[in-house]
Amino acid sequence: MLVGMKRLSPKEHQARYESDPSGLRAAETFLTNQGYNDLQLIKTQRRHHVFRAKNQNGNDRFLKTTQDPSEFIFLENEVRADDFLRPLTQGLPLRIPDGTLKKYGDGLVADYEFIEGERYADEGKFLMPFNDRDLETLFQFQKRKQELKESDVPDFFLKRAKTEFADPAMVAKLEHTYLAPAIGSVISESEADSLKRQFMETGFPRGFAHHDFAPWNMLRDAEGNIVLTDPEHARWGMKWYDLAYNYLQTRVLLNAEDEAKRGLGSFIRRFEEEAPDERIHDEIIHPLTYWTGACAFMANNKPEIKSRVREILPAILAKDIDALINN
Repeated sequence: MLVGMKRLSPKEHQARYESDPSGLRAAETFLTNQGYNDLQLIKTQRRHHVFRAKNQNGNDRFLKTTQDPSEFIFLENEVRADDFLRPLTQGLPLRIPDGTLKKYGDGLVADYEFIEGERYADEGKFLMPFNDRDLETLFQFQKRKQELKESDVPDFFLKRAKTEFADPAMVAKLEHTYLAPAIGSVISESEADSLKRQFMETGFPRGFAHHDFAPWNMLRDAEGNIVLTDPEHARWGMKWYDLAYNYLQTRVLLNAEDEAKRGLGSFIRRFEEEAPDERIHDEIIHPLTYWTGACAFMANNKPEIKSRVREILPAILAKDIDALINN
């Protein structure tokens, strides 16, 4: 964990928030004082802000800043996960940006190299298809990641896996956070019960997951390499989570059904060819069930995706992976 960070009391935190609600002015002041210039605000929200800027050497940087203490763990997680995963890209046309953390007062910034490229998705829209080389690159990366054992994983990524991401906690989150609010508006009570039961009965295979392995966190640089970003939630958790998450986010949220089918079909086929001992066909239903519940929850606020959730639900409940890919 980071040391030397000032932890504000609730009263101090409220006072800071009232004077600068999102910490944007404090972040801009800090970056300017540190010698960054040509600041361009890319994204802003209460939790953190994202800038493009030049450092004192004139190099383009990608910066995430926050003054929210609850956000510190995610920036630290992101930088540590990038360092942990980067060796798995050796020899592949895949890049994971190099970043460092810097403290400022009661805030934190993650400083990354800025990489130009075309995004695969952005602002809820699918922008660019993955070509065959892209899919093979992503498969090889996932194959290397799936070969990691728990003993290979730093304790930093295991601690939360034993608490808020332990199996009982994930069952509770699926039931109470995702399924309960969707009953009646998106799914029936019996369907919710079936999803919960299926999630528990399919077992809890474990593996290391990037945990936001979605098209909006990937871009293609000028040399044709894939750039993979934003592993702020990476951890030891559900095996095959990345593939299930990528499929459902692409199909349900981005409304790119053909691309989702092509991607998942390619991953499964290549795993069956190169790692036939893996039980991907049986085990992937576990995270697919979980994320179907999450998508049902999201459909409450995004009614346009309700029909897409309903469309995939029969195949999920039937554990019919082939139907998800082919029908």
